[in-house]
Amino acid sequence: MMKTDADVFEDLSELTGHAFLKDYKVVGLSASSKEVAAEMKKMYKLAFDFYFTDETTLKTMIRANPGVMVLDRGTITHKVHHNDLDDLKENLNLQ
Repeated sequence: MMKTDADVFEDLSELTGHAFLKDYKVVGLSASSKEVAAEMKKMYKLAFDFYFTDETTLKTMIRANPGVMVLDRGTITHKVHHNDLDDLKENLNLQ
């Protein structure tokens, strides 16, 4: 069973599409199985790969499920809950 708000993945797909156009590299981190990640990728037409990480580590990194982090040379520049994706789009000019 997934512990994520699956409805937001449509918004994430749109956001990451804009990010790719701006030459951002996008990856997903998940504590779910490869099968679940592959199913989500297919279901929501996500154009990025998922990598497995420990659930506790992931919760420590970002306290939202799903959430988005933006890094610039290893430094976190933005970290948002999925409810704030519109703010992130505006801040990164991803319209």
